[in-house]
Amino acid sequence: PEAEGALIALNAQNGSIITLVGGIDFHKSQFNRAIQSSRQPGSSFKPFIFAAGLENGYTPSTILMDTPQALGGVDETLSWKPRNYDGEFKGPMTLRNALEVSRNIPVVRLMQDLGISKINGLIRRFHINADLPKDMSLSLGSFGISLAELVKGFAVFPNGGKAVRLH
Repeated sequence: PEAEGALIALNAQNGSIITLVGGIDFHKSQFNRAIQSSRQPGSSFKPFIFAAGLENGYTPSTILMDTPQALGGVDETLSWKPRNYDGEFKGPMTLRNALEVSRNIPVVRLMQDLGISKINGLIRRFHINADLPKDMSLSLGSFGISLAELVKGFAVFPNGGKAVRLH
């Protein structure tokens, strides 16, 4: 195959790695994509933003708006206009539905309301090691993170809110 990939399966209760695949053929490439590669998580990072919302008084039935929005840039001539993948807007929707269908605008609005410091605080408690941007693009996973760090962060959800260490 021309494409390389990575996979990590772990025991979420204790962090023990069950399976780790870092590429197709170690003899062709010793680069371990599961541990050494840093990729943008994109929409796979949204559950962490929604978790911060739930922790800060939002409920699954809280209404979030999926409507056009422009956010200020670094100066008055720039403006960030986040879009949804399909280019459409669905209007009011519940937090639960916004997460289920992975809408960009509601998660950006949620992060805007919560503030970056609350999101970063949650990420630190999840023991995720990544250089996070200090702007709204964080909500859309615009930074680099290894698969190992992302999987370790997701383990918090099935583990009753307790962070694990991979081993």
